[in-house]
Amino acid sequence: MQYVTVPPAKFFRTLLYGEIVWKKIWLVWDKFCLNNKVKEVSFKIMHQIYPAKKTLERFKIDIEYSCDFCGLAEESICHLFYHCTYTRMLWVDVGNYIDRK
Repeated sequence: MQYVTVPPAKFFRTLLYGEIVWKKIWLVWDKFCLNNKVKEVSFKIMHQIYPAKKTLERFKIDIEYSCDFCGLAEESICHLFYHCTYTRMLWVDVGNYIDRK
């Protein structure tokens, strides 16, 4: 019997976003002419390695883990980019900008 292991980041992504069609994901960056920094941050978010405070916790760093923007929750990758009230406002503005273009 052969066991197939799934990397933790892939398992987490599948729970959040469903099955991802990678060919389409890689084309999005070229379609919108995004620079390398945006690609790098996107890659780190998708692979759960962006250095949010909760991610840094595994290195036993003695810091306050609450969100720097809202202070209401732990600063995880999901909170920082999706759930924080301040970043939600940012994503609305980004969506409006893209709609205008």
